Amino acid sequence: MDVNAQMETTDRVASDELERLRAEPERAIQDEYIVCLECGAIKFEPLWRHLRDAHRITVETYRLIPVPGGSGPRYNPRTALQPKNTSRKQRESAQTAERREQISAARKSVRPGNGRRGGWKLSAGFRRTRSRQALGRPLPGRQSVSDADLAMQRLQGKTGAEIAKALNRNRGGVQRRLVRMGSTTEASLSEHGVPITGKWVNELCADFGLNKRQLAKACGVALPTLIGASSPKDQDRTLSVVMAKKLLGWKQQATKEFCFSQYGRWPVREFLRSEIEVVRELHGELTAGMAGLREWQRSDEHGAGAKDMLDWLCEHAREEKAAQDRSEIPGKKFRTLLNLWPNIEKLFSTKAASALKRARPNELAAELLAKSYEVAPHRIRQVLDGQVQPRDPQSMRALVLARPSGSSRGKGGRRKLPADQRQYAKIALTVEQELPRMQRGMQLAAKLKRDDPVGMTAWKSKLIEASFSPQEADAILASKTTMGATERCIAIILRVKLRTVQTACSRFRHTKGSAQS
Repeated sequence: MDVNAQMETTDRVASDELERLRAEPERAIQDEYIVCLECGAIKFEPLWRHLRDAHRITVETYRLIPVPGGSGPRYNPRTALQPKNTSRKQRESAQTAERREQISAARKSVRPGNGRRGGWKLSAGFRRTRSRQALGRPLPGRQSVSDADLAMQRLQGKTGAEIAKALNRNRGGVQRRLVRMGSTTEASLSEHGVPITGKWVNELCADFGLNKRQLAKACGVALPTLIGASSPKDQDRTLSVVMAKKLLGWKQQATKEFCFSQYGRWPVREFLRSEIEVVRELHGELTAGMAGLREWQRSDEHGAGAKDMLDWLCEHAREEKAAQDRSEIPGKKFRTLLNLWPNIEKLFSTKAASALKRARPNELAAELLAKSYEVAPHRIRQVLDGQVQPRDPQSMRALVLARPSGSSRGKGGRRKLPADQRQYAKIALTVEQELPRMQRGMQLAAKLKRDDPVGMTAWKSKLIEASFSPQEADAILASKTTMGATERCIAIILRVKLRTVQTACSRFRHTKGSAQS
């Protein structure tokens, strides 16, 4: 008897074990051997030869035999009928062969010679190093760097050369990987996930009602540089880090001074015209991106760490950039999420995983924008519903021109306004915001006085039902004009004297009139 016949008669599983294996065919394929479900033979090689010689059937027919008591076949058409170690060795061999072909092609792309007559021959070590750099692989003795590591360095405002130096990598390879993720090789900053470009400068001028000369003087930036960066030809290019820091710092300080109103004990954030447009645009992109991120989080194919989430965002950002390069419908949802990664990390670290899985994508997008703008989520929803009116550029211009700008020479900072003048500016801006609301209150009070001439208590209760506080209702009923009622209410809310509010309003109207003229 030959060796194969002897193995078939001796190396077999028991009949009861064979019945269990037929009910669970996946158990028949082990690391070192595979069991034939027709006769129970144990094989240490691919099963196709045994099926052909012993049972006269093909591999395809063997896979399609139904499971006893089940409705499906034994194996799917792509299941390898051989031991798992054999499949693993074949896969590693194929990857090694493919890698050798790529390195060989990269070596051929490195041409010897440097332009001189006759040229000079490159060493084998140099060609090997250049070929690994061209493939984006780490040099010998270095650890691999993922896209998440590059993204973290990029979010800090570093250039491609600085990232390559910090991570000990080749500059060209790092820049190519940044471009594939939709980023730029130059250092740049972003605000609320939107890169700061020349178009952003033009919107900043429109929001505050300033021209380029006034903005350059207020921020301490050279006027020719600002004009060149915001010209129609270069308005889509990102600004340098130095200029972006100056403009962004000035905008944040001006927003903190003039875009927060005091309603009772809580400050309320007001929005500029461009900010309202950006919030509405970003909310749609972030909703689509958060939907994909939530579905990924619900799956069980990942560890729920921050590094895995950032790798997932980088991978989808590369796919978006590749689709845009193929002239397909471009999208920026994952690239926007990548730019807002610090806020995403805070959001997912503060909320429980179960709450995130139950939350809707639009709610998560609103919370993400709320963290970026440092406001409550319901304020973002008010902006989306059109309940928030943008700041008047002329009013913002009057307030900005009323404060002295810092000198661009030397290291001295901006000179601050005296405390009383800063208080007057904030009071006047609050009065201007409250005027439309108080006008509605005065109209309601006039109607109530006509309908019920003697019902003082009824008037106050009706005003309270119309979303006015008791102090505001008393001020409306005690005043004869809308401005008088507004000044009384602001004095009560801010806890200042009525004379201070009247002085602030008179100075503000004078400044605003001179600015408009």
